Amino acid sequence: MRDVTRKLGESSFKILSNAPTTEALFPNVRSLDCGYTRGRLLSHFPFPSLICLNVHYQHLQGHRLQNAFQLFTDSSPNIRRISLRHRSFDLAFSKVVSNRLCRWQDLQTVVFPEIFLEVDALVHLSRMPALTRLDFVLSATFPASDSHLFFPNLHHITLRSKSLEAVTRLLSRTWLPAITDFTAIIDDCPSRKELSLFFIGVQSSITGNTIKVLELHQKSWPTTVRSEGLLLYWEDLQPCMAFRNLLCISLDIEWKVGLMDNELLALALAWPHLEDLLINPFWGWNSPGGITPNGLLQLLQKCPSLAWITLAIDTRGYTELPPSGLLASLGLTSPRTIYLDVLYSVIQAESVPAVAAFLGCTPCSTFSFTAWASYPI
Repeated sequence: MRDVTRKLGESSFKILSNAPTTEALFPNVRSLDCGYTRGRLLSHFPFPSLICLNVHYQHLQGHRLQNAFQLFTDSSPNIRRISLRHRSFDLAFSKVVSNRLCRWQDLQTVVFPEIFLEVDALVHLSRMPALTRLDFVLSATFPASDSHLFFPNLHHITLRSKSLEAVTRLLSRTWLPAITDFTAIIDDCPSRKELSLFFIGVQSSITGNTIKVLELHQKSWPTTVRSEGLLLYWEDLQPCMAFRNLLCISLDIEWKVGLMDNELLALALAWPHLEDLLINPFWGWNSPGGITPNGLLQLLQKCPSLAWITLAIDTRGYTELPPSGLLASLGLTSPRTIYLDVLYSVIQAESVPAVAAFLGCTPCSTFSFTAWASYPI
């Protein structure tokens, strides 16, 4: 029986923690999902049959949590799926996790969004043939090495790092032939060289044509509209055109975006199965240009599966109503469910009627339109 709405009281903790037996109280538990704030529960109970462990807590409890994790590695030898989440950071605990993780031999899923993994732990994980998902924090001082890590069946990987350079350094020694979902989450804004080397690294590391989701996010939240900064060009994304089976590409960094119609359409031709095209949904394009309304229609034509788009539209000089028969001429007559976010697109007053008419004739059965700093529509 499982009732996640009820909490185990303090008195129950004390009774269970001092049970008059040396045997495991829960010998047949195979999955444990535990959220707590005091770090007292897990250090008392062995779970010899445990396969899946999910622990999420608010405040790190130092030696108590370390002792609990050590207990699991000793008393639960068959762990296959493990997830540890917390709001605090403790380097000592990360070292304990990296060291004790090497005791499990059949890992399939490892999710540590706030925990650094050291080289020895990654080497151990690369020897796990059943490992399909990996999520961890990468140290900025991750050492360069001539030895390579080979993850033959890893499908989903999320790398979290202060800098993009550390991610690229790991990619230079890692082979990911079966990856379908690749996500990098960074703190600092990358330089042009770092972004270029990252995309080249992704292309060289993912040796199979398996990748379907590619994401790069800078997690710091923008506070002001930037007047200066690097500009993202088509050439920066060109290495990604090698991934013919992409379903989703999501890029969100502290750069301006300088993509134009013909450049975005060239990318679309390389990704005929694309469903999500998300370019700077939070950081914004922050440039006067963007893709034109007619360019957007051509994009929908080239990618018939597109369902979620975030980009900026350029409506400067767009004052003529779209001609009748425009959609039929592009083969866009079937209704589609599309979410469109046009980000920081300044729509001038004289363009409002034409833009409204354009939106009214799009082949969308569901249409969401979001704009920043535009003339009131």
